[in-house]
Amino acid sequence: GIDEDNISDIVIIDKTPEKDRRVILADTATLNNLEEQNGVISLELKDIFLQTFKSKKKNDFDYLSSEKMTYNILLKNISVSMNNPGPREMSSRDVKSAITEKRNVLNKKINDNLMKSDKSGLSMQKSYYYQSNLNKNNRNMVKLSDSYKEYTNRQNKTFSSRSLQSYLVEYYKKFSLPFSCFVFVLFAFPVGLFTKRSGRSVGFGIGLLVAVTYWGMLFAGQTFGIQSNSPAGLAMWMPDIVIAVAAIISAIIKFRR
Repeated sequence: GIDEDNISDIVIIDKTPEKDRRVILADTATLNNLEEQNGVISLELKDIFLQTFKSKKKNDFDYLSSEKMTYNILLKNISVSMNNPGPREMSSRDVKSAITEKRNVLNKKINDNLMKSDKSGLSMQKSYYYQSNLNKNNRNMVKLSDSYKEYTNRQNKTFSSRSLQSYLVEYYKKFSLPFSCFVFVLFAFPVGLFTKRSGRSVGFGIGLLVAVTYWGMLFAGQTFGIQSNSPAGLAMWMPDIVIAVAAIISAIIKFRR
């Protein structure tokens, strides 16, 4: 827990249960022990000035002053954000588990749509049968038309998950980014032989250009991979592949001379 700590010059901006904006100014505050609060931080404020601005009435406000005030802060939102990190903060194993769960959810949506599509197809066939053989009327035609529209819409419907795609991109990025160190070493060897006679400034310039190109391709691949639902593995490994190919070409040209 946290022992009592005195904090000075406190400014708190929040909203009341009535959605009115509130500003609390306090000269000092004492932070109570967290072990006794059960998910709540309790601040003991002293020498307070409080002003409330009415949301429903413009230019209407209330204010008061007090020697003491207890202000409680719920830890629910803080706990949720700490217990649910994004894919960038998660380990590769946790990201892979999350990907499996998100794929299962997406596959369930696809399977449900297929079942409803088959149901629409049967309804369309039934309406067509009644219209053609038994009872030709406008009501059957309307049912046939509605069933056909629903069937075609479900057949043409595509499913995607932006969340799943972002997790895939981050998963492959966790492997492609460390591997880029090995790729840059491969590239540095033939380029270093090329620039041996030209001086260090040329080698530094080439290295800087390649580094900027790599990070540009990595950023573009990450953005493109999430927004376009393209293969996440290819989007994240493409910068490494390009640099590796450039290193191989440079080595072939150097050793053929």
